[in-house]
Amino acid sequence: MSGVLQGRYEPPEPRTEFEDLDSSMNSSKAIAFVMTIRGDEFARTFPYAVIVEMWDKTKFGRVRREWQKQFSEADRKLISTWHTKFRKWHVQTGTPERVAIRPLTLELLRKALNFFATV
Repeated sequence: MSGVLQGRYEPPEPRTEFEDLDSSMNSSKAIAFVMTIRGDEFARTFPYAVIVEMWDKTKFGRVRREWQKQFSEADRKLISTWHTKFRKWHVQTGTPERVAIRPLTLELLRKALNFFATV
């Protein structure tokens, strides 16, 4: 009987915890560190209203050229996403009780805040 498996079935070895970590680092669901900051503390230390008020200047002339020069397309997209949140907080709801943000994102937003403060 050729083509038929002979013998007993051996299940594959279970994965180790390290293989799970390795596979998660290569997937789209990688581990991300997120800081949670009290809303009043965030608003006091990060004046996001500056970004909201100066946002329209990124659409024209010298500021637009500088904006495109200093920030990559991915950075501009991420800042734009946060601008939408900031605008809602500034105009409608106020800063939420807790703000969850990644440290690298906060660093990028601080760079953007410095950009808008000097425009």
